[in-house]
Amino acid sequence: MTYGSNISICRRCILPSFPPYIELNEEGLCSLCRLSFKQKRQLLESDFVKIIKNYRKRDNKYDCFVMCSGGKDSTFALYCMKERYKMNPLAFTFDHGFLAPQALANIKNAINILGIDWLYLKTNEFLPLLKFALTQNKNIYICYLCSLWHMNLAFEVAKEKHIRLLIAGWTLYQSDLINLTSAYLPLSEPVYNFLRKYGKRFNLKYYNSTVLKKKHRQILVTSPLWYLNLDESEIKNIIRDKLGWKQTEESYPAYSTNCQLNYLSSYLALKAFGYTHYHIEMSQMIREGKIGRQEAQKRLAFVKDSVEFDKIYDKIGLNRNERSALGY
Repeated sequence: MTYGSNISICRRCILPSFPPYIELNEEGLCSLCRLSFKQKRQLLESDFVKIIKNYRKRDNKYDCFVMCSGGKDSTFALYCMKERYKMNPLAFTFDHGFLAPQALANIKNAINILGIDWLYLKTNEFLPLLKFALTQNKNIYICYLCSLWHMNLAFEVAKEKHIRLLIAGWTLYQSDLINLTSAYLPLSEPVYNFLRKYGKRFNLKYYNSTVLKKKHRQILVTSPLWYLNLDESEIKNIIRDKLGWKQTEESYPAYSTNCQLNYLSSYLALKAFGYTHYHIEMSQMIREGKIGRQEAQKRLAFVKDSVEFDKIYDKIGLNRNERSALGY
């Protein structure tokens, strides 16, 4: 059974009808497709080279701080900073207990082959926050909550290490659209509301735009993928050949490498909203001709019965009633 297959979706992309954020007209086109939104592709690799030049250190200390999850994009970003741009990065991995074994193996292979230092933080401190959030609001989007936790840690550790350049493996689809489309609001607003109310209890800050701009003046956050015009197959070929990277056997979306908690996050988002942030990213990829609609639908198909939710719930510590409240 593919979850959410009965939802009306845009005939051009793959976004569902979810008024007032995403609305389909009589022709079956969503509000984003009707806007014919196009991202500006004016970023050049030469611009990136000029930016990072200002962060090179003569004392051979760390030039940059690279967040690496073991997925294709973050692994490629790490490879680029060391081999393509000849910088001295410190790799950072945040493991909240749900990091896929293959992803961890990918990171270890990369740091050993590249010969760089690695800061690996495995913690159980995220679990109480996660359990509390899910029992307070079953529609909270876990991926955003985790990302904010991760960014909090990254800012603090980079500051502690006196590193002013923070590198992520973000694509343009993952970064620019979050500020430009209303489709993100139902996914993000419950998380922000939760943090405003309970963030201090878990020492997790909510960074509004003003605070982020201030922090970005202190620590620049950027991604080499914004400046390199490479498709997915080219990136995978490079890291497979150079770093022995392997894709996880199972993932959501298909052909990606995400943490095991991502299954629960995506399942709950599909139940609550009918889509995830992956749908938003791929919808723009369809509009720009980067991926076909049929291929996107294939990657985004969610088969609930193939996921071992009990193991995920057991790790979080949810009892039978709490699992039932989440619709499981």
